[in-house]
Amino acid sequence: MNLNDLKNNDRLFWVDFDATVSVQLRHVTKERLRQLMKQATTTRFVNHKPVEEFDSTLGDVLLGKEAINDWRGPKYGEEPAPCTPENIEIAMRGHNAFSDFINAVCGDIDNLIRLEKEASAKNC
Repeated sequence: MNLNDLKNNDRLFWVDFDATVSVQLRHVTKERLRQLMKQATTTRFVNHKPVEEFDSTLGDVLLGKEAINDWRGPKYGEEPAPCTPENIEIAMRGHNAFSDFINAVCGDIDNLIRLEKEASAKNC
């Protein structure tokens, strides 16, 4: 663990999701992750007591929009799918493996650095 890596929140990392898709991600800090999860939580009252309900799909979408800066590889048929908030939402809602990958990787700075090095080595 290098604490200097945690000081630069603007750094972007290219990592491979699979053999055809690469994603440019930003590290999502624990503090920011908590803020996003709070946005995906609603409070309702049952018998005058607050009950919080977490919408995991909304949490995935919010995290994807926060973490994903760009991508290469996703397509609409044969045409490249641009990295837009709408397309990120489609991917995070509909592709379980992709959503799980983003959730697992974007919060772990050491893993982002390792995956970027691996992707870079493959492309050389």
